[in-house]
Amino acid sequence: MKQSLLSLGTLLLTSILAATLAAGDAWAGSHQIDPVRDTCTQLNCGSVAILGTYSRNDIDTSSTNNFRADPFVTQLYGDTGECLRLDTISQTADMEIVLVSPDGTIWRNNDRSNSTLPLVVANTTTKGWYTLQVHHYTGGDTGDDNFVVNYGRYNTGNSGNCSSTTSPNSASLQETELESQRLVPKQ
Repeated sequence: MKQSLLSLGTLLLTSILAATLAAGDAWAGSHQIDPVRDTCTQLNCGSVAILGTYSRNDIDTSSTNNFRADPFVTQLYGDTGECLRLDTISQTADMEIVLVSPDGTIWRNNDRSNSTLPLVVANTTTKGWYTLQVHHYTGGDTGDDNFVVNYGRYNTGNSGNCSSTTSPNSASLQETELESQRLVPKQ
């Protein structure tokens, strides 16, 4: 009897510990990190490839007009005084990328010169986790579309990767909320 109570107690403790750890991971969300600030100047050298999917979820399967588009969202690490390069190298639909810093600064790009592949090059002013959102450029439905974004951390002014930067926009929390509502299709 004592042995079975001990086993039951061990099982209960293990279950609680496992549930706690699983809940912690669920709250953390998706994080990507390029562990090194690179000084190399070859295009996208030292970058980390982020493979993602912009999804469409049908609410009512009897109609193709009743959908919910789910943007791809992840967190990217950036340090003060460096350059983050987010270079879309492949996409199956015309995408837009939006990067939001911990202080609320926003960088966005739909199409670079002569291409529909988005590129954001941001000089960072805040250390922390930057939110990356990838979605169809209209915010609407195209089906399930795949993409690859190269994420690199470089020294500011890096001649190969950061010579031309994306202009940031500062936004208040209210402006950011209004923008996020614009990106979510009405149901």
